[in-house]
Amino acid sequence: MTTTRRARRPLLATALVLAPLATTLGAQGGAPPGQEALALAYLRVDHAVAARPLAPDAVAPFHAAFDRATLAFFTGRAAQATATLDSLARVAAGSDAAYAAADREARTALAQAPMSVRRLVVGGDTIPWRLFVHTGGGYAARAPRPLVVALHGAGTNEHAFSIAYGAGELLRVAQARGLVVAMPFTNAFTRDGGARLDALLQAVAEATPVDTTRIALVGHSLGGIVGSQLAAARPARVAALACLAAPCPAVPGVEAPVLAVAAEGDLVIPLARVRGAVEAARAAGRPAVELRTLPGQGHTLMVGPALAPAIDWLLARLRR
Repeated sequence: MTTTRRARRPLLATALVLAPLATTLGAQGGAPPGQEALALAYLRVDHAVAARPLAPDAVAPFHAAFDRATLAFFTGRAAQATATLDSLARVAAGSDAAYAAADREARTALAQAPMSVRRLVVGGDTIPWRLFVHTGGGYAARAPRPLVVALHGAGTNEHAFSIAYGAGELLRVAQARGLVVAMPFTNAFTRDGGARLDALLQAVAEATPVDTTRIALVGHSLGGIVGSQLAAARPARVAALACLAAPCPAVPGVEAPVLAVAAEGDLVIPLARVRGAVEAARAAGRPAVELRTLPGQGHTLMVGPALAPAIDWLLARLRR
């Protein structure tokens, strides 16, 4: 019998530089102290904001407060981070009833998430991943279909894009566009990434018809960095890459066109760092690198509003 092991999480030092808040825990096992409460607090914010969008003049301070909570957690102040997020959820909800609704939605999402996990065994590691398959029109009416692989940020897991990041905004976008989306545990791809991507694509192809030569990647924070590494390792398979709040153009060897979306108020990976990576890539002769900025947005909450434009940008490259 072959003994499998779980792909390891990054060191806290890595998480401090690149991480959003943790999203779900049960499927990962052994969450650090305070992380479960923090995950629930984060999801409350997500659902409250999705139900009642922030006023324009409230966006920047709200996102800045969220980013400060992120940094507080990754410097060992979990209780402070959780309290801040709970306060933000109450502000965003606007009423006790709306806060209670956000709390119910968050708890339900956390409870149901582990039931959707698939398992991929590669090199002795068991890699969890999720799959979304739209069965309506759009690209789903064509077979085989292109595939979007979504890579979450450090500190969270394979559920991030399906239940967090805008309260599951990616799945709504995928449903509207008729897409197949694979959502693996990003950390497992930080070593032997090319071979692991091959295995993931094979697993997707066995589950549903996809064109595994037309792959688009979207990644947040650490997911953007890992996505760039995968694009460099498998240039014939990755057709386009969208990086959210990540200096991914700095990764060498990427041949695919890259969209870098940076948040103007990001306190974790500042806009200047992303812009510098884009300028360096262009100076190195990579003109197919585009930068877009989101005014007033922060590191993690920017993902929800960034997803639909980023996916449309990716699809435009897959059609060529």
